[in-house]
Amino acid sequence: MIKAIFVRSIMFISSYFPLYILLLISQGDLLLPFGNTTQKLTWYSGSFIVALGILIVISLISILLLKNAPIGSYCNPVNMKRPDDKVMNYVFTYIIPILGLSFNDFHSVIVNVLLFLMIWFLYIKLDLIFVNPLWSLFGYISYEYDGGYIITDIRYEDVVRTKTPLLGCYLTNRIFLARKGKRCGA
Repeated sequence: MIKAIFVRSIMFISSYFPLYILLLISQGDLLLPFGNTTQKLTWYSGSFIVALGILIVISLISILLLKNAPIGSYCNPVNMKRPDDKVMNYVFTYIIPILGLSFNDFHSVIVNVLLFLMIWFLYIKLDLIFVNPLWSLFGYISYEYDGGYIITDIRYEDVVRTKTPLLGCYLTNRIFLARKGKRCGA
């Protein structure tokens, strides 16, 4: 149980990778020791920038974990559907933190951290690890099929056409990871 929550938490952290980059850009004046900035780096804004750096590193590590996940199961997806707008809807949750966040406003930081924790809880509880924009940037797309979701770097048309089961691993009971070149009997 603890391992599953840990893995899902890493995937949640990586799902917000674009947000971390956008936050660093939007608060760029805090990072530059020169220029005409009126903002001062406070202990909590400095800590938050360090935390964002750590979250970015964890996000990149999740890609390595995804690419090196052990292969030991197979899946033959039936009634596979093209991706819908779940990832886009998820990305739009970034708008709230970006519009309201100021590292120099302690209350703004606390509210956004609480929002982030609430979304983390829902992400874990609802088993939404297939919703991850960072994976999409690296070529992994989530498809729905009877029984769950498949995350793969294999084109939709290729998965639908083949009758050979895909080799990969289950990230959770409903979410299967398959990579190119990994097919039963291949």
